[in-house]
Amino acid sequence: MLLVLMATISFILYVFEDRIIKKVVAQANTYLKVPVKVEQINLHFWRTFPQLSVAFENVMVPDPLDSKDTLLRAEQISLRFNPFDIWAGKYHIEQINSFNRFNF
Repeated sequence: MLLVLMATISFILYVFEDRIIKKVVAQANTYLKVPVKVEQINLHFWRTFPQLSVAFENVMVPDPLDSKDTLLRAEQISLRFNPFDIWAGKYHIEQINSFNRFNF
């Protein structure tokens, strides 16, 4: 029974992955003043259980005051949500994690 439940959750997340990512990105863009460069965006659930995570890979944010400068660079920025909030259309970030191995 547990295996069936896990497979069902995985299937639902696979089917709705693009829609969830697009909604999270659209909400994030309402708060940004400059375009952010992101190489890839992934959705994680089992890795961050019980939270749902949208992970932005290789993120670069230019400085809005100086276009030649970088405000932020990170290998990964992960936004974590309660999956039931996402299901209800609420995009309340519960946790933000960043990971960086870049050498400056």
